[in-house]
Amino acid sequence: MDISSLESLSLSGPVSGDMRRALEQSLEDYRVTTVAAAPGVVDIRLIDARSSRRPVATSARIDAAQYELRLELDVSFALDGRSIASDISLSAERIYSVDSLNLSGSYEEQQILMSEIRDEVAGMIIRRVEAWLDNRGS
Repeated sequence: MDISSLESLSLSGPVSGDMRRALEQSLEDYRVTTVAAAPGVVDIRLIDARSSRRPVATSARIDAAQYELRLELDVSFALDGRSIASDISLSAERIYSVDSLNLSGSYEEQQILMSEIRDEVAGMIIRRVEAWLDNRGS
């Protein structure tokens, strides 16, 4: 079942900022409205988000030549106060190259990739809700 069959979802939890906005935008793309928690409304609880950047390759000058960007998000889902799924950890990563002669371009690439990662994790959340809808309908 497609998530657009739901009229609304609730988002709760301490995670805010870019990750929450990415999820809200993805839901909006499916015409799903985010509302306050209420009876009969699936609640997506954003528990914790962690992002990291670590070098994965070096250049001949022993500079970091490639970095891995990673985002991990802990979520749970509930309906009417009952857990649907809890303590789920979702993650996505990308590797990008650093041009030591164009650090501002490398920074922009990092920002674009992190946005893609947030969108990917938002998509994972949507697929989890859709899987639950499919199982509930069976």
